[in-house]
Amino acid sequence: MPLNFACPYCGLQTLVDDQYSDYRGPCAGCGRIVSVPSIPRPPGMASGFCIDASQPAARRRTTRQLAVVVLLGAAVSAGMFALLVGGLFPAWHAARIRDARRTCSHNLRRIGEALREYEADYGCLPPASLAGADGKPAHSWRVLLLPYLGQQGLYDRYDFSQPWDSPHNAVLSSRMPEVFGCPADAESLANNESSYVVVVGPRAAFLANRGRLRAEISDDPATTVLVVESPVTGINWLEPRDISMDRFDPSINGRLGQSAGSFHPEGAHVLTADDSVRYLSNKTPSDITAAAFTIDGGEGLAADALSE
Repeated sequence: MPLNFACPYCGLQTLVDDQYSDYRGPCAGCGRIVSVPSIPRPPGMASGFCIDASQPAARRRTTRQLAVVVLLGAAVSAGMFALLVGGLFPAWHAARIRDARRTCSHNLRRIGEALREYEADYGCLPPASLAGADGKPAHSWRVLLLPYLGQQGLYDRYDFSQPWDSPHNAVLSSRMPEVFGCPADAESLANNESSYVVVVGPRAAFLANRGRLRAEISDDPATTVLVVESPVTGINWLEPRDISMDRFDPSINGRLGQSAGSFHPEGAHVLTADDSVRYLSNKTPSDITAAAFTIDGGEGLAADALSE
């Protein structure tokens, strides 16, 4: 039975199906939070719709969340639909963007902590890659960090006597730790592709086959980038491949797989040598970005070139 109720603040009349009783949200007229009136329900009937008690609790919550979105979008009256579009959906979307950025920033902080722990054990940053017996890149820095990311078991299963894509190691290619995937990058999570890469070269923070000493970084650590967020890299997290300095595109969200970039709004996260995670705006001039990826240019970067 449809419920007809009025906003207690502005008086807007709204007609809504009874299955939405007890829901709360912003009024389409005044934007203030209102509640749909309650109606008596038979025993066992949840507010909103019936829940199958045989489903696990987590599954029930997911089902309810999805049902709220689908039912509100398809079945509510015009007034309730306006309430959703005008208030709930934008707020939900904004919250998801914030959560993705927060998680991505946290991932880079964890990677930064792991780099410090590796450095404490070995005296240097990890090499970007290690060569195999044939001289070709065989192992990635991401594998070397596993013990410092709470992934000792995964590290122990990896065989360094074989290349990353050998039959033995390839089995692990689908076991990417969540810390290497940005939640805003659906391709990364679905395909076990790393959202985070390093720039490799003689004047970059990372070298192939040798770990960089912190003492070799003569530029300001706060404006020297170690790890970058980069979307659609096509790089499996085990693959010893990153961005070569001679192919690096210094524009933010420039060439896919060859620049810092993301699916976040208007910028991308980077980890700097002072263990900070900062955000590079799309509007950052390319010369400033290029300077941030060298270790010894002596450039005087503006204090706000990298924002928190």
